[in-house]
Amino acid sequence: MNEYVGMSVAILGSGAQGSVIAYFLSKGFSFSEIRLGDINQLKAEKVRRWIGGNITTSKVDAGKVDEVKNFIKGCDVVVNAVEPRFNLSILEASYLAGVNYQDLAFGPPYENLRHQLAYDSKFRENSLIALTATGFSPGLSNALVGFTMGKYGELRSIKLRVYGVLEGRRAYLTWSPLTMLEDTMLKPLIFRKGVYEELEHFS
Repeated sequence: MNEYVGMSVAILGSGAQGSVIAYFLSKGFSFSEIRLGDINQLKAEKVRRWIGGNITTSKVDAGKVDEVKNFIKGCDVVVNAVEPRFNLSILEASYLAGVNYQDLAFGPPYENLRHQLAYDSKFRENSLIALTATGFSPGLSNALVGFTMGKYGELRSIKLRVYGVLEGRRAYLTWSPLTMLEDTMLKPLIFRKGVYEELEHFS
């Protein structure tokens, strides 16, 4: 873990995912600085007190490029843990500030992906890296498929079924309720013979 000594990271979002990311980066790595930004700084402060360590907090509106740019300037990487609708403003701020970028999902809205990929040459020209959709699926599922392809060389088909079981005495969510609702309203897509097909719900 010593390779991270002297590096600094900015995390946007102190919710269910951002707070956990902050916790593990604080406990498992030797970053010189961890910045935690949220539109609700009191929420970010609560997370900082829970974790302790070298975390600082700021009030940041993820939809305002200049605010994000000022917040992340001087960091080595920004981790975008807010709703995907803010991806483009954070990606633009990351490019302008000269900071590497990572997010957990590229949608909804899923047309974000086309716009995010348009930044590829800009980031390359500035020796920067931008990673999108690094959550569970897509994200971990892509890494597993890549590993399998590397091992077997050719596959006839890939079927991914992602699910989780949450048990508790009261209802709770592990990510944005808005994003979850938007996702459930969209029709599922499959990729077959080089073409995307839209299916009916629960089909």
